[in-house]
Amino acid sequence: MNIRDTIKNNKVLIIILLIGIFFRVIDLDRPFYGIQMWPEAHYSMKAENFFKYGLFKQYADFGVDYTTPPLVPWFIFLSFNLFGIHEWTARLPMFLFGTVSLIVLFLIAKKIYTEDVALLAVFIAATSPGIVYFSRNIQPESPMAFFSLSSVLFLMNYKDNFGLKWYFLSLLSFSLAILSKYVAFLVLPALLAIWFFYGKKEEKTSRILLYIILGLVPSLLWILWSFSITEGGTMWYFKRTHLFSIKYILDAFFYTFTYLLPWQLGLWFPIIIASLFKIRNIKEHVIIFSYTIPWFFLIFPYPKLFVMILAGTPCGYYDYPALYGLSILGALILINFNYKRYLGIFFIILIFFTIVQGFAYYLGYHKVVLNREDYNESEPFYSAKYVKHLNVENKPVLVDCPPTMFYAGGDPSYIKCALDEELGSSDKNVLIDEIKSGRYEYVVTYYYDYEIKKVLRDHEYGQIAPRAWNLERSEN
Repeated sequence: MNIRDTIKNNKVLIIILLIGIFFRVIDLDRPFYGIQMWPEAHYSMKAENFFKYGLFKQYADFGVDYTTPPLVPWFIFLSFNLFGIHEWTARLPMFLFGTVSLIVLFLIAKKIYTEDVALLAVFIAATSPGIVYFSRNIQPESPMAFFSLSSVLFLMNYKDNFGLKWYFLSLLSFSLAILSKYVAFLVLPALLAIWFFYGKKEEKTSRILLYIILGLVPSLLWILWSFSITEGGTMWYFKRTHLFSIKYILDAFFYTFTYLLPWQLGLWFPIIIASLFKIRNIKEHVIIFSYTIPWFFLIFPYPKLFVMILAGTPCGYYDYPALYGLSILGALILINFNYKRYLGIFFIILIFFTIVQGFAYYLGYHKVVLNREDYNESEPFYSAKYVKHLNVENKPVLVDCPPTMFYAGGDPSYIKCALDEELGSSDKNVLIDEIKSGRYEYVVTYYYDYEIKKVLRDHEYGQIAPRAWNLERSEN
């Protein structure tokens, strides 16, 4: 399999990749604002603090923080080293993984179906607003999806000819997927489907057991290392975010298919849903279904997060890897039409879809998801940057959310983020109690609140910037 020749000799694929890159470059350098700003600042802070504390010490808004595996902050740290600490350099690894995922998707769809199906699948994935946004957002989803898809592709190559290099490449990809985000083990049903139903029959069943065990070892070692540092900062990730509720689960399934998926897929959503009703022989599509469906099982432990997407929660990405599988299913129904007979019209329709999907991204993500709260700042996070400039002695700083903390310096050794430690959310009462303690030289907020401003004035804090206060100065 020569990937370079595959791309070089396929002009249509190159055009689609360029369209995908164009969509993904949009907002690549924007500041960390919007409903996804918390994870972006969180992982960026971990990466920046590696410069001070080392690659095996994760420090962010909760202080010592081992709630997530280290691979994503490591990639960001590498990018920071190469190009400096900027928003676009933090997003660069996700952007690259998201772009290369399109090529891996093409190779998978071509191997299982045809090149035409593969091209249409890549076109759907390249232009779907949700895939575009999360494929370069600073969070684990983009590398997790890339490594998950790569493990599928390489294992299929192994089953074609039993070449051991493909076995170990798939094993490595599976391991790195989990080291990107623990829930990546949900790709396992697809890997088992390939092992038992695809290609040549493998007589050595022990190899798949060895595959699973070795794939889990790096993440298990990381968890053991985390426990040696802090138990609380490790187990928070594994706790259920909300109590089990049949109502929330039913609501979550309803909203996933009536709100979340249309939001993520845009015009492609009805076509993909139609494909589910057109498919008759499930066995022919067992690999794609076994890859796509398990990601929706996250509804069961986290139902309320799926429902709360309507209220602007930043968790509209739990099903992100499944969107690639849905792209292939959508391509299957399009290919069933006799499109080659009406090729000109077909291309005009695809151009129209590209334009509409661009508007869908703008209206659904750029304008809504990236909405700013700090409307009275001359530039995003001006107050936090100003405090960082003033605070050369690293005096204690109090902030109200991770992005403010990142721009104020990002180091929890002197910056306190007022969060509810159980829910991991901003807590006004915690912020007020910390202000009253008088321990902080500076207070910087992102969310504007008149009650907090009154508390600051009552406790001898003077305003030095639109959203920053200092204990010593009193400027009105």
